Amino acid sequence: PKGRDFVDFDEDLQVKDLQNATKDGYREIELVKRFTTVGMGPSQGRHSALATARIVAEATGRTVGEIGITTARPPVGPETLGVLAGHHEVLERRTALHARHLALNAAMKPVGAWWRPYYYGDASKAQEAVREEILAVREGVGLLDVSTLGKLEIRGPDAGEFLDRLYTMAHANQPVGRVRYCLMLNDMGSVIDDGVAYRMAQDQFYVTATTGAVARFYADMLFWNAEWRLKVDVLN
Repeated sequence: PKGRDFVDFDEDLQVKDLQNATKDGYREIELVKRFTTVGMGPSQGRHSALATARIVAEATGRTVGEIGITTARPPVGPETLGVLAGHHEVLERRTALHARHLALNAAMKPVGAWWRPYYYGDASKAQEAVREEILAVREGVGLLDVSTLGKLEIRGPDAGEFLDRLYTMAHANQPVGRVRYCLMLNDMGSVIDDGVAYRMAQDQFYVTATTGAVARFYADMLFWNAEWRLKVDVLN
């Protein structure tokens, strides 16, 4: 269009862009690709690879055979079933009490990345074991290992305001050394996570999140931190 000699319509590149790349010292085809982004669009170089090789060859005084072409990747060519069916790595985390749980005949189940006991006893009496444990706690006392909970540190001059925007409770005026329950909602007003926030200093909070949701919750915190641009650091 308008007399312009486009080489790659995906990346809006013309012949002069590739020639300028070689003048800047990028004489190898892979370097030209990465400097100009030629072939990195949806077509993955399928419609521009040969033209790019010819332009670079002419600009550097070599042949196309010496230059070569870059590799065309999916979606131009399909992925093999072998790649899709590769080994699936599952991250597993175990608490310091894991061996003790097994010794007590606990049935372990994954919660997020952690293995936690579901019940103790014979698998054929799983529901009965769960009911007995609930009854024992309600009528007596129970002990729960919550070391698997997400542990997040929020620090910076705007830490209180940051938590105010994330949770339903007020944390900006929370006294140092005090703990407050925190409830997080999504944009629709639905509860997505809860925990407690301990104010360690005027500019520092220690916040817990549920075991299975901490990874997503941490990612949400990073997103909103970037969006709001407050003076806050978030550590997982």
